[in-house]
Amino acid sequence: MLRTLVLAMAIGLAPAPQYDFETAIGLGLRHLQGLGVPRDHPRALMWFYVARSRNAAADAYVRMVEPYLSAQQVNEAQALAKSCIVDNTACVLIAER
Repeated sequence: MLRTLVLAMAIGLAPAPQYDFETAIGLGLRHLQGLGVPRDHPRALMWFYVARSRNAAADAYVRMVEPYLSAQQVNEAQALAKSCIVDNTACVLIAER
């Protein structure tokens, strides 16, 4: 299903979905806890950064995870979040991984 959506977006048949605050927090929590996806703390932080770009209340989640990650992991999360915030299509590709 997701691959079909990505293909449809690539050829202009479907818009990229918008990752709002609640969706981004939910994805971050799923990655943080490994619920239905592999446990991946840098990926969780990335989604919390995306959420924070939509609503400053997500800063609490960022502060909860960020101190436990290496500088390299934080930089990776920031780079992924930036690409997602700039181009919502990148969020779909990141979510698919």
